[in-house]
Amino acid sequence: MTFSNDLQSAIEFVSAIMPADADWWVIGSTAVALLGIEVTVADIDVIASSEVISDVIAKIGLEPLPPKADSRFRSTPFARLERPGMLAIELMGGLQVNDTDGWRPLIIASRQAVRAGAATVYVPSPQEQIEIFHRFGRDKDIKRAALVSRFTTG
Repeated sequence: MTFSNDLQSAIEFVSAIMPADADWWVIGSTAVALLGIEVTVADIDVIASSEVISDVIAKIGLEPLPPKADSRFRSTPFARLERPGMLAIELMGGLQVNDTDGWRPLIIASRQAVRAGAATVYVPSPQEQIEIFHRFGRDKDIKRAALVSRFTTG
């Protein structure tokens, strides 16, 4: 896989800052791109437990951002890292989604290692990515679910 320099730099940074002994995942458009599917990537979404994300935020010297008034997603803590030469990275601890059953944590069961150059990051399985996108339910998520579905069936 070949990515733009700013995406590759951000993937390498995520690989370097996330602890090897903890469960964490890259989700969203970057996870789709890591499957080898052409998609526009605006930032990298990284999720883990609140404790893991708190430790990472402290390690890299970020301050958690105050909770946003979002009717669909919430995470504690949340931080956004922006540096020249790489895509923005959003770090989300204990991500919850407000769906038809109210606020529920996003629990990911699968974890697949993906190499991107010298970096290793982790993504949900393609099938679980589809399920996550449907749960998120926004138009862009439904389109991404369809991309992943075509990739897995086709």
